[in-house]
Amino acid sequence: MEFTINLSGRPFNLDYTLNSGQVFRWQKRGQEWEGIVLDSFVKIRQEADLLFCKVESGEVNSSYISRYLRLDEDLSFILGNIARDETIVGAIRRFYGLRLIRQDPWECLISFILATNANIQRISKMIDSLCKRYGKPLQTLEGEKNSFPTPETLSNAKEEELRKLGLGYRARYIVSVSKSIASGIFSFEELTEMSYLDARDSILREFERKKILPGVGNKVADCVLLFSLGKDEAFPIDVWILKAIKAYYQDICKDVIQSGKLSNKQYIKLSDIMRKYFGKYAGYAQQYLYVLSRSEL
Repeated sequence: MEFTINLSGRPFNLDYTLNSGQVFRWQKRGQEWEGIVLDSFVKIRQEADLLFCKVESGEVNSSYISRYLRLDEDLSFILGNIARDETIVGAIRRFYGLRLIRQDPWECLISFILATNANIQRISKMIDSLCKRYGKPLQTLEGEKNSFPTPETLSNAKEEELRKLGLGYRARYIVSVSKSIASGIFSFEELTEMSYLDARDSILREFERKKILPGVGNKVADCVLLFSLGKDEAFPIDVWILKAIKAYYQDICKDVIQSGKLSNKQYIKLSDIMRKYFGKYAGYAQQYLYVLSRSEL
């Protein structure tokens, strides 16, 4: 199936969006981006105001891709809201058209658990290995691809098997988190109507003195809330964002920033400061600062 999405003047840059550290199953080959979304192998290329899409397996359609890429939102309005200073304005001008992605929360959660203490290349490799071993085969013109494994499938995986795939210490978290979701102890649906703070607390909550989602800390929780659940005020802080804050926002964060790794309390304080500074679309500011930091710092 092939279809075209007319952007009709809406600002959008496919390269910036898919190459901004939000998702890890897209690769650019020539002028096209190839990825797997909702059990579908999809190819997309952009030519000015047109997105040309091919779906070689599955039933993903134009409406789904538009929603996935958040083309239903007024990006100009959002960016106008976060344009608070010269640094973010410069980042907006440089990477104009970058949008947040509305991805599947289950895949987002597992991806960012794997992203802990790993670079993008390694994250992509771990996810690819996980999908090849446990995902559903998809027949495409490019050969066999694999969908993202379900919670039920990974809940039955053995930690030793996951370690053999190169997941390291993350293997035990993947199994435990998968069991919590497969059993219904944790549900993403309940988060959609919550405020950002309540949703974050829900992800991090404990049951009988044990975390429901072990291996999920503040940063992973914020990534899931921002990149899949529409909590646009979430402000994930990783090493690149911390560099950006130290380089460009030292004056408003000097009482929190210290040398070394952020403690949980410092993370929350710093994230709160940046959320209050940029407002309800702080997550968009975070993403523009992230790509700026990776290109300059």
